[in-house]
Amino acid sequence: SNASMHEPLRNMSREVDLRAVEGQTHRPRAGFCRGLAFVAGVLGDVLLIAVMLVLALPLVVIFAMLTLPSFLEWLCCRRRRQYMDAVSAQQLHLYEGAAIHGVFLLRQRMNADTFFNNWENVYLSEESRPEFRRIRQHACRRRWLWPYWEDTAQDSLDKDYHMHRETEVIDKEGLQKFLGRLESSVLDFKKPLWQLYFFERYVGEDGVERSAVIQKGHHCLHDGFIALRMLLQGCEPHAPPEEAQQSRSRGGASRGRRACCCATLISAWRGLKQLLLMSDDPVSLVKSQILASPEDAKNC
Repeated sequence: SNASMHEPLRNMSREVDLRAVEGQTHRPRAGFCRGLAFVAGVLGDVLLIAVMLVLALPLVVIFAMLTLPSFLEWLCCRRRRQYMDAVSAQQLHLYEGAAIHGVFLLRQRMNADTFFNNWENVYLSEESRPEFRRIRQHACRRRWLWPYWEDTAQDSLDKDYHMHRETEVIDKEGLQKFLGRLESSVLDFKKPLWQLYFFERYVGEDGVERSAVIQKGHHCLHDGFIALRMLLQGCEPHAPPEEAQQSRSRGGASRGRRACCCATLISAWRGLKQLLLMSDDPVSLVKSQILASPEDAKNC
């Protein structure tokens, strides 16, 4: 009976010894595999570093070839030239058809000659404000050098290209179709990158006949906000009417009292949700339906 009682203990001890022996037999092989993986990893890192070092020299040479001429020219001519910033240069080289279109409806009908004369006196004359100088400049594009702005002589400005007049009656739908065709055209990069289209007889939805203006400018010249600010700086009066200022101040005070951290977070969340769930733009007559090419600038 004592032998039968100790028999399970002996069997358990044999099983433990067998597992220990098996573990001892497999340990050297597992260590060898780990060592082999370590050596392979080290060799892979060394090979990767060697490849990077081999490729670094050609990349450095290519980068120097592309940037060194522009940098040397900038050191020599930075005081005589107005070089573009990086965003404007990218817009100029990569997006030739990128243009800002602004539509302005006047309160009453105006003669096109009167409007263009006022435009020239405010924005194109020698007595114009310094911030309007960019309107009289054209973009100089070079293949390997950085682009810059160059002044255009007053007598060499092509007014027939920059200032167009339409004397026929046009309604809102016709104006939208015209704007859609205008967006499909590309500006002439040998001239200042803007155009004006003046419609003397525009009839709005209210049936009143007034004048309308479409201003087209390349994105490297300005964006929508800068274009609007530039135009308003040349308007008279320069400040909004008093009633508009008072209503804006009252609205700003009330909004300031309602503003809080929770409202800001809610507004940010709504904006993010609209951005993530944004659907495709609906079809509109105002939007360009074709891809324009630089050769289309001659037909504009």
